[in-house]
Amino acid sequence: MKKVINYSDLVLNTLSDTIKRENRYTIDNVDVMNYGKVIEEIIKYNGLDTKIGKLSNGDEFLKNIEDYVFRTEVDGKDTYTLLPWIDIRELDKHLENTIFSKENMNIVFGCTFNYLFCKRTFKDLSLLKQIELSVNRNLLETTNYNVIALEYEKNKEQEKLSKIKRKLNIGD
Repeated sequence: MKKVINYSDLVLNTLSDTIKRENRYTIDNVDVMNYGKVIEEIIKYNGLDTKIGKLSNGDEFLKNIEDYVFRTEVDGKDTYTLLPWIDIRELDKHLENTIFSKENMNIVFGCTFNYLFCKRTFKDLSLLKQIELSVNRNLLETTNYNVIALEYEKNKEQEKLSKIKRKLNIGD
């Protein structure tokens, strides 16, 4: 029975590999396609009964990646940025054995380093870096706002709690 590599696993593995290879935390479909080609070559060369699955259910795909990446669309192209609170080790732990065994992924990294290192143009890399900065700033702003809103709600609830306790003659 043929093993099928989930497209979401391919995207996350591409991101992990790109972070290690180029210290780049945002990838796009070009990166995923190039990484997939290397994986397909490894599969073909080793005669493995494995194939890369296609993106068939967008909602399921997004659900599978949402804990690790922030997806954006820029100029009609999807980009994926590692969430700034996710550590690469946490991502790698999630990805263990999703394509090949942990040991064989070192071979994959060697292949991707040889075939993909410095393959993107400076313009592409600059755009991806701008996207990464924008995503991280947006997430920082949103998180700060959420903390303030939650603190406000917490204070309101504590005030209600104090009033209820006073009414029932219960001490703190």
